[in-house]
Amino acid sequence: MSLSLIKNFIDVQISLLTSFAPRTGFGVPLFIGETGALGTAVTGGTYSQTTTVVTVTKASHGLVVGQIIDVDALTGTGVDGRYVVATVPTTGTFTYTAGTSLSTTGNITYTPVSRVASYASLAEVELKYTNTTAEYLASQAFFAQGGNAKQLLIGYKLATETYSQALTAIQAVRDDFYAVAIQDDTKANQLLLGATIQALAGRKIVFFRTSDANTLVDGNTTDVGSSLKALDNDYAHVTYHYNVYSSTNTIGAFPEMAIIGRVLPIVENQFQAAGSTAWHNQKVVGQVSSFNPALGKLAFTQTERNTLNFKNVEAFETDGSNVRTLGGKMAGGEWGDVIHGTAWLETRLEEDLYFLLTQQADRFAKVGYDTKGIASVEQVIRSRLQKAVGTRLIDTDFTVTTPSVELTEATDRANRLYKASFEARLIGAIKFMTITGTVTV
Repeated sequence: MSLSLIKNFIDVQISLLTSFAPRTGFGVPLFIGETGALGTAVTGGTYSQTTTVVTVTKASHGLVVGQIIDVDALTGTGVDGRYVVATVPTTGTFTYTAGTSLSTTGNITYTPVSRVASYASLAEVELKYTNTTAEYLASQAFFAQGGNAKQLLIGYKLATETYSQALTAIQAVRDDFYAVAIQDDTKANQLLLGATIQALAGRKIVFFRTSDANTLVDGNTTDVGSSLKALDNDYAHVTYHYNVYSSTNTIGAFPEMAIIGRVLPIVENQFQAAGSTAWHNQKVVGQVSSFNPALGKLAFTQTERNTLNFKNVEAFETDGSNVRTLGGKMAGGEWGDVIHGTAWLETRLEEDLYFLLTQQADRFAKVGYDTKGIASVEQVIRSRLQKAVGTRLIDTDFTVTTPSVELTEATDRANRLYKASFEARLIGAIKFMTITGTVTV
């Protein structure tokens, strides 16, 4: 049959309605450090400082308000340092606020500092950070896990900021991460950031590390794990290790980054997603057991294990072949895979229903407040729950309740608000076993 003859009478045009908002990632972590990755130095600028306001003149500088720059005043008495762009009056000028009041002019060189950037390997990290920085060592622990640990965001905290403030600034640039870890291991700073993450109600989680010996002391509640447990913070995770990186121990380990690399970046398919794997008994690569091997110690005592378990603090111990995680819980007591999985299910369901609405809008149609529209909503909910069954997050006997139009409130119909619900049982996982038996002759 002649295609040209058919075209003479019939014209069929198909529009591909395939565009959609990107899915939120549940395997991408963010490490916030205090070094900052430097870009390419920009030369040929001049500056003029009056009191603390420094105005830089550089054609087509390309900077925006809030961007961080490393300044080198070549002439004049301007003070070198790291500053934040305060204003951008023109494409050829910008200002920042100096810490010292001066009246001076001169030539200047500045280098943009990355607030946050993505890295796909340790080799990429090494291009920006020396192998003694916290950023490099944290990345080393993450990428050493191999497998799906293939993307890490590294953010930067200014010395004048809290970690919560740095997190907010990073989110303004990109927010496609789920877990957060930080360079600092100071309890006060951990508690402040923990409260910030907890206020996000499951949209983010945070991983901390501690070498506080009180963590292993039964009845002692001064350690960060005990404090976060008392606050019922199920969005913070604490790992104990006798040798962690700190301001006074820059050769210490980042055990929390190893855990992140192991349990977070799970490939999302019909069999796997966030929540598919339990966080306990996980093999971690490139790590040693959390107990101090001094004086020949070969393992935690059972009292120490019980204390870690009671405080919901993670730790590493060897089973003779591999170093594995002992705990698997968040600080508040909920299992890590449950928090991870329910956050995934909640977000994916929101995305699915949003796509239902927008796809209809793209067709110049709508999801009607009628039997047909309600059925389409129910279908989307059931489809996502069925996927959660496939990934072993929930059991098969879930129920979905979608009230008919007659059972909805007139006010809700007027406001175009439809309320549905579902119930599902989390599958969970087996960690402990008790087996009884009788042997006879």
